[in-house]
Amino acid sequence: MPADMYFFHFQKGMDAFHAGHNETARISFLKSARLLYQLAKEAPDPAAQQNWLTRARRVQDLALQLETGQTSSKPAKKPVSDAKKSKSVPASREPEKSEDSSRWELTERPDVTFADIAGLDSVKELIQQRVIFPLRNPEIAAAYNRRAGAGIMMYGPPGTGKTMMAKAIAGEMNLPFFTVQSSSILSKWVGDAEQNLRDLFQKAREKAPSVLFFDEAEALLCKRGGNSTVMNRVIPEFLAQVDGVSKGSEELLLIGATNRPWDLDPAAVRTGRFGEKIYIPLPDAAAREFLLRQKLGELPGVETINFSELVEKTEGYSGADINGLVYRIIDPAFVRAVQMGTQVPIQAEDVQTALAETSPSVTEKDLAEFEKYRKEIQG
Repeated sequence: MPADMYFFHFQKGMDAFHAGHNETARISFLKSARLLYQLAKEAPDPAAQQNWLTRARRVQDLALQLETGQTSSKPAKKPVSDAKKSKSVPASREPEKSEDSSRWELTERPDVTFADIAGLDSVKELIQQRVIFPLRNPEIAAAYNRRAGAGIMMYGPPGTGKTMMAKAIAGEMNLPFFTVQSSSILSKWVGDAEQNLRDLFQKAREKAPSVLFFDEAEALLCKRGGNSTVMNRVIPEFLAQVDGVSKGSEELLLIGATNRPWDLDPAAVRTGRFGEKIYIPLPDAAAREFLLRQKLGELPGVETINFSELVEKTEGYSGADINGLVYRIIDPAFVRAVQMGTQVPIQAEDVQTALAETSPSVTEKDLAEFEKYRKEIQG
């Protein structure tokens, strides 16, 4: 999701900028700006839209300055490790759009791993058992009737890192990653949506083992009924394709993510399809501290930040909320640094102002709905 990823690319740009790799920084800033513009387009109200637009323009301006050479950076005093260098984004591997598999397949395989995701240890362990272990140990898996393919539906509040988790699974295994939005499948023309699904699964089979990730799955797999003739055709075709995977020899990992699991068609989430339903909760205190230290721990002026206080005041925040908070903390210091042409420290006032302007996006009512659903599926 854009809210999960825009800061990921922004921080990669920051790392590259301080290491003196301006071209890599420029590409990462452009990716971040593109996602910010998308968030602005999807904003629920004019104030939120203006907030995202302002950020997008600032980041885009930084990329343009790097392109024209107006902004310079000194080499980082701390050497950049080989692992971090390998995570920079090469300009030649930007995802493309076309009429073939690049509509869905990322030309750049995900460079996110479990180590990049805060907390969720029980979720990672379950995914290891259900997905990664069988794929890495096919003979042992066969002896215990475990298939290398899997059908997992991750559900939970918005901004908790479901998309990042899906990419981390592909990243852990270095697998091709197909990410599917309902808009890329659905069509008003009779038969087009079904053909799109067949094309998608065929392309994924050609690249097997691979990961198929269905984001916002409720839009594609909503409960059948009513007057939606398109959905009444699409879901049976989708189920037929999934059943073909379960009966075939292809190693396709099927992963879905949804903020509204109660809207999914029951046939889509039964055993053999998306039968493994995994709740992705809000980050606990340890996970929030991990995220905050990961994103702020090496910035100029970090000694002014009281992390214990930040962890306490961000209770109830999603990962996306924390990204937004971090951005608000960094933004004024980063602008000052660009204006002065050198690094300047984050100030305590930056942190307090950011906290005053930020609040959790997930309500108690939202959490109660997820708790009700969890109890229902657990019997």
